[in-house]
Amino acid sequence: MSLPAIETFLKQRIGFDPSSTGSRTIERLVRQRMTALKMLDSDSYLKLLQQSSQEQEELFELVVVPETWFFRDKEPFVFLQHYIVSKWLPSNKNHTLSVLSIPCSSGEEPYSIAIALLEAGLKSEQFRIDAVDLSRKALAKAKKGIYGKNSFRHPALAFLKRYFIQAEDGMVIVPALRETINFRRGNILEDALYNSSCHYDVIFCRNVLIYFDKHAKEYVLKKLDGILEKEGMLFLGYAETMQKLLKNYISIPYQGAFAYKKIVRQSQHTSMKHDALPLQARKSTSGSFLQKKIKLTATVRKEHTSVTTQQRVAAPIISARDELLQKARKLADQGQLAEASILCEQFLKEHGPEAPAYYLLGVICESKGDTVRAEDCLHKTIYLEPDNYDAILHLALILEKNNKTDKAKILRQRALRLQSIRTT
Repeated sequence: MSLPAIETFLKQRIGFDPSSTGSRTIERLVRQRMTALKMLDSDSYLKLLQQSSQEQEELFELVVVPETWFFRDKEPFVFLQHYIVSKWLPSNKNHTLSVLSIPCSSGEEPYSIAIALLEAGLKSEQFRIDAVDLSRKALAKAKKGIYGKNSFRHPALAFLKRYFIQAEDGMVIVPALRETINFRRGNILEDALYNSSCHYDVIFCRNVLIYFDKHAKEYVLKKLDGILEKEGMLFLGYAETMQKLLKNYISIPYQGAFAYKKIVRQSQHTSMKHDALPLQARKSTSGSFLQKKIKLTATVRKEHTSVTTQQRVAAPIISARDELLQKARKLADQGQLAEASILCEQFLKEHGPEAPAYYLLGVICESKGDTVRAEDCLHKTIYLEPDNYDAILHLALILEKNNKTDKAKILRQRALRLQSIRTT
């Protein structure tokens, strides 16, 4: 059988790495198509496959099996809401949020994104979602917007009453929600997909790169980077944390989100934003580069401050004390939370209670699922630095998640007062 040649063809056309499923699976699917075509010779089938776009689509439909449901892995959607409400929206009130869902499969993911944005308080005219997939069958189902029980596997289904209508053949997406999505066909490995002038603030590309070889992964990530806005957010699947391939991105320490923030690296001859990286210290009013404010990307606000070349030359030499916390931040950015946590504890033991160390440790603990320790650290941060907007807002998010809504409401009001003072 001409299986190696067929596998190579699949890899070149759709990036499919046969090792991700095994050659036996590919062979079974090829034989299934040959049986349907009443063909016995695999060489003849290979020739047909290379020449017929229709047959290519038939085989692609078998190889790319859609496996999705509404709010699959809910944490990315929860983080998306926090990110939009606390960071993106305050700085982009007159801007339309642009989102790409690729591949979108049968539509559950882009519809989930739309629901999450609406639930976060955005109006339908405040965002647009492009949803792209290779499969015509999947797209047809997505556009139709009718789903059965298999699409609703997440236990929290309160959204059903607001966005679906019960019908004989399943749950039907309400027209107003369907109109927020622009579905179109496209191959993630073809340049034509990226030739449009569209750029996106958020890109969801989950659970597809695990089927690609290294070359295809690099190609896709490079192309997505080209259409993602500066400081945009990229969401990958839980098995696709490819830090080495994402050199100009930093991992967001939000448990289960698997989100990456695009950063802009600037030369020494240009101005620098102090919030370009998450968990990075800002320059204090006294002129010191470090130890005043540490921020989590999920709750960061844009502050457009710059440092001139002369100021950088005049900056003090970083002490061993400062280096310890810097190293902890760097490890946290790289997803090495256990190591970062140890350095934070070491810093507090050697140098006593300081807000930046407690805030960083609180963020790390929350990311690891230790919300009790996270709350304690963030409370200490606010005690030591009462106007730390990021710590206040982050603690409010944790309290809301733990159903401590009254305490969270007080903190949010406090954060709003701080934001009002700083913008006047």
